Amino acid sequence: ALTTTTVSAKNIDISVGKEGLSFWPNSTTAAKGDTLTFHFWPKAHNVVQGSFDSACSPMQGGGIYSDFVPVTGDKAADKTFVVTVNDTQPIWYYCSQGSHCQGGMVGVVNPPDASSGKTLAAYAKSAAQAKENKTPDWPVSGGKFEQASSSDSSSSSSSSSSDAWASGSEAAAQASG
Repeated sequence: ALTTTTVSAKNIDISVGKEGLSFWPNSTTAAKGDTLTFHFWPKAHNVVQGSFDSACSPMQGGGIYSDFVPVTGDKAADKTFVVTVNDTQPIWYYCSQGSHCQGGMVGVVNPPDASSGKTLAAYAKSAAQAKENKTPDWPVSGGKFEQASSSDSSSSSSSSSSDAWASGSEAAAQASG
């Protein structure tokens, strides 16, 4: 008899700024096809993909960038930023608001083996010493905005959606660390 196994993609929720200058969780593992859903909390944060070797600077050639998401009140924004994971390479990211990156607002998806020395703690230490916190000069990329579920948001107003999905080999280049 033939058996089939269906592997369904999972969603990983990541809070942006809910507990101060932090992403939570700030380290997670995702498979190809999984989605990362970033939930933004007050006051204004973003998600910028960087590289391990250049903390607080956008990844050269593009990558994930949500732009700033201003949030008022004490609830999450009414929109989320959703990124589809294209491979299992590390994705290093940070918030480019003010000195948030230097303050420890960094994270990683698919962290490398600790023996490589490329740990989240090492990335945060490098970020703390970064001279600048750079915001990309390109539009939203590597993901798209979606309406947050009512349990996440403070209102049900609609928000515009961006079809900034990367595709093909460009996506693999953008989503790999």
